[in-house]
Amino acid sequence: MENPSLHIVRQYFMPGKAEKLSDSDISFILMEAKNKLSKDPTVYHLKSPLIVVGDLHGNLKDLLHIFQTAGTPPEHKFLFLGDYIDRGPQSVELLLLLFSLKVLYPDNIFLLRGNHETINFAEPTDFTKECKAKLFSSALILISEVFDEMPIAALVDEKIWCIHGGLSQGYTKISQIQSIKRPLKTPENGYLVDLLWSDPNCQVQEWGPNQRGNTVVWGAKAAKKFMEENSISYIIRAHQAVFDGFKYAFPPDKSVVTLYSSSFSTNGTPNKAAYCSLSPGNPPKFTQLFKLANNTSFNIYWKDGHQRI
Repeated sequence: MENPSLHIVRQYFMPGKAEKLSDSDISFILMEAKNKLSKDPTVYHLKSPLIVVGDLHGNLKDLLHIFQTAGTPPEHKFLFLGDYIDRGPQSVELLLLLFSLKVLYPDNIFLLRGNHETINFAEPTDFTKECKAKLFSSALILISEVFDEMPIAALVDEKIWCIHGGLSQGYTKISQIQSIKRPLKTPENGYLVDLLWSDPNCQVQEWGPNQRGNTVVWGAKAAKKFMEENSISYIIRAHQAVFDGFKYAFPPDKSVVTLYSSSFSTNGTPNKAAYCSLSPGNPPKFTQLFKLANNTSFNIYWKDGHQRI
């Protein structure tokens, strides 16, 4: 019997193969992804070379553009910083593709949790509406369980800290974050929320209130202290739309950077997407991608079966 996780890649993305994926295949992918993620540590310790990807927000075309430009697993390793869902039109397809790749290549695909990877069943969102339109009734519960198993951060080459949101006054040591137990239901506020929600801000030195309401902003002094205490050189985070796809938080210093990998921002304004390439002994390298035309096709080949997307 064909591996269902390879089957989903073909069913959704092979030209001329648009037939509906079965509920049992989707259930299999979700349960296997949950199992794989539950075995991963709360903080990944990874070695470069590695590709880092920021917010995608349901923009499948941008993910495929990155794969076509940067390469694909298992030849390349990928670290995703979260916010896979909402806003874009294909959150379900994007999420299921990433989960499929995690099942296929667990040592080459690393998925962090973003602030959007929390299901509030009481408040409909773009993603919950999309799930109800495309998936079976209990799929959302299974997806929520997968989200609760997602790791929080990654440390690359022991020097590059990667996380969705940012810093927290309650978690000043990487060892503290490593000790966070999963599965994890994220609260609405508190120090844990800061890891997924907080933002850098050049108007403050250390800490200040955040306009998002449930978290904080942090300045260059707070970032420097965190990096010194944990012996790291860079912080790569996501969580904010930036016009050029990446933006240094405290220029001219380049040690803290926001990475955004969707070519369509919250306010509907087209922007560049970007991804980050990490290699041993080198500073992070950023590649910008321009928004593609709607009719763009892709020629992407996976090692297993050479499936064309």
